Amino acid sequence: MEVQLKIGNPDYQVPEQFSNWKPHPEYMDRSHILRQTLDTNVLILLSPAKDLFLKQAGATEQTRPFFEDMFKQKGGYFNLIMGMMVHEMFHVKEGEDHVNGLAERRDVPEDRKALVEQLKSDTTLRNLFTTYAKIVFSIGDSLKHSAASGAEMEKLSELKAVIIEIKTKYPNAWSFIWNYEYTEGFAEYVSAFSMIQSGITSFSQQIDLQKNDENNFAYRTGAMGGLYLSYRLKQMPFHNKEDHSYSLWEIVLA
Repeated sequence: MEVQLKIGNPDYQVPEQFSNWKPHPEYMDRSHILRQTLDTNVLILLSPAKDLFLKQAGATEQTRPFFEDMFKQKGGYFNLIMGMMVHEMFHVKEGEDHVNGLAERRDVPEDRKALVEQLKSDTTLRNLFTTYAKIVFSIGDSLKHSAASGAEMEKLSELKAVIIEIKTKYPNAWSFIWNYEYTEGFAEYVSAFSMIQSGITSFSQQIDLQKNDENNFAYRTGAMGGLYLSYRLKQMPFHNKEDHSYSLWEIVLA
């Protein structure tokens, strides 16, 4: 709304009582470290306090330990809830920024129904998917160290070989990985990166959380690729607008 109002009146300023409005007193203030990290004017996050969330979720005294254990496994309440919110807000922003323009030009053909049937019957493809994910997760572990090791370089070489095999023998399966690592993987990367920046989780903890998450592996391998670009190569994702021409890990390998 503020953007629309400024079109006709560039000097317009939203009054403080509106800009810091909250639907509930226990929601997040603009001064919260996470909102500051993400930029209060870009992602308006109104996070409920844990007790409010549990109350709204219908948690009872008997079920509260179950919720608390789930939060712990996911890196804590703020990592779980805020990570999910940032992930979804990234999808919202895709519709209004350059990422969406690149996605339109990417046009990676894939048939997920055919892929599901292929995975049911083809052991080799299942093994290649498993190997791909394991190698990327291993590279993620290497990222916990400040400099790349010889072992990390070997893992990258192994990953290149696996990518070539999937691309050659299973082009539809490769298209799925390529496309999904950008659409869902990058939403997960933005979430992970934000949780690290705001101090909710450490870098090492976030790597482990990604490895153990139950989402489709391309969510996790995409997030790892984004973190590799940011932390190892010191390059911002989409830096050269190359995502419509190459897959994420192909950019890393190049």
